[in-house]
Amino acid sequence: MGPANGGPINLRGVHIKRAFLRSACLTGADLQSADLSASDLRGARLDRADLTGADLTKAMLDHVNFDGAVLVHANLTGATLCGAQNLTQAQINQAICDRTTIFPERLVHPISPLSADSMPLPCEPADSKFFSPLIHR
Repeated sequence: MGPANGGPINLRGVHIKRAFLRSACLTGADLQSADLSASDLRGARLDRADLTGADLTKAMLDHVNFDGAVLVHANLTGATLCGAQNLTQAQINQAICDRTTIFPERLVHPISPLSADSMPLPCEPADSKFFSPLIHR
């Protein structure tokens, strides 16, 4: 079942750096090897999406739903994932990240053996104003 029939979208290998995809519904999307570096995906739905090998360097992934998403070898260096929903330790352990990647406090940074002063600051409390609905006129 494809996108025309309400099925998942195939964006495998797409190059859309700095894309504005805030609150996008990408449930079940094939994003393998996609270049989404520096993109704004805050509040997006990536549940069941396949992000294998995707480049999410410096992407804004705050409050994204990662339920069942595949993050094997996804590049999360410099990305922010504050308030990420349904993101598991197993998912981030399979991703590529560095000391600039910011995860929710409930998760252990995969490179935590580094000294505390080389680790990123934890996420700030969520700002309720951030999620006001977008109004399209």
